[in-house]
Amino acid sequence: MASLTIAGCGGGGDSGNSNISGVSSSSNTEQVSCDSLTGTTVAGGKVISAAAIPAGNYTPFGETTAITDLPAFCRTTVLMRPSLDSNVNVEIWMPRQDWNGRYLATGNGGGAGSIAYVTGLVEGLKRGFAVANTDLGPSPNASQQNDHPERWADFGYRANHEMTVASKTLITAYYKAAPRSSYFSGCSTGGQQAFSIAQRYPQDYNGIIAGSAANNRTHVHTAFLTNSKALTASGTQMSQSQLDLVTSKVLAACVGKDGGAPTDNFLTDPRQCNFDPETLPKCSGTSDNSCLTTPQLTALKTFWKGPINPRTGERIFAGNPFGTEG
Repeated sequence: MASLTIAGCGGGGDSGNSNISGVSSSSNTEQVSCDSLTGTTVAGGKVISAAAIPAGNYTPFGETTAITDLPAFCRTTVLMRPSLDSNVNVEIWMPRQDWNGRYLATGNGGGAGSIAYVTGLVEGLKRGFAVANTDLGPSPNASQQNDHPERWADFGYRANHEMTVASKTLITAYYKAAPRSSYFSGCSTGGQQAFSIAQRYPQDYNGIIAGSAANNRTHVHTAFLTNSKALTASGTQMSQSQLDLVTSKVLAACVGKDGGAPTDNFLTDPRQCNFDPETLPKCSGTSDNSCLTTPQLTALKTFWKGPINPRTGERIFAGNPFGTEG
């Protein structure tokens, strides 16, 4: 059973540079050549390529910026097909020396569709972990998931488990030793992945970190669409000066009443802010930077209130807090 930690997105963590107790010196260095892993069959997939990457700077195929100061590692790319309609890409990077005996899988972000190299693989590799990341299956275009329920299943939960099984298989083959401990860390969409793993496959990991999770995925997407429709409709766009004006009115009404100091230029707890949008200055004619038009005010109200079921009045997802509009 995995332990789950819920947190905001950010850095930190174990340096992972020294050998772990119980990992012998013969098993923290590659035991077979990296190239020999090419073509290896794993449950539900196959290793498409495996290449030994020397220490230094490295630019993955399709990327334009080099990743710097990497240790020497074995880069494997795996194509997973848990269904006939699946197309899940996975990359597993394993230190060629000084493996710390642990496996770290990381989450993706947004609609995924590509491997998260810098945010997903680099830091763990530098700390001695064997690391893995998956594009969750919508590659190369998230719109290709439309009318493809199997790909939605991959994105929602299945790709995580497929990545984990393949990773542990290849790590064991490469070092001739299984990972002593396995961890998952993700933020936003990666946080949703973390929740999914904890619910469906808790046996896959010893520890799971879920940061700023995009939880309740169907409802949060409804909120995205609601905000987009409200804030891009004709006549709703606001200048930065207008947004600054709104924020100044919010702060004037709530700072010092929200658990923070009266001299703050931010809200400590926006939930305690009972700001009335109707007190904002309204334009009597054309819009300028000292007032808001009716469409602009309506859009802001929607932004703050969040999506509501028009038939039942039920809240679909939380609105955005006061103070975040600028």
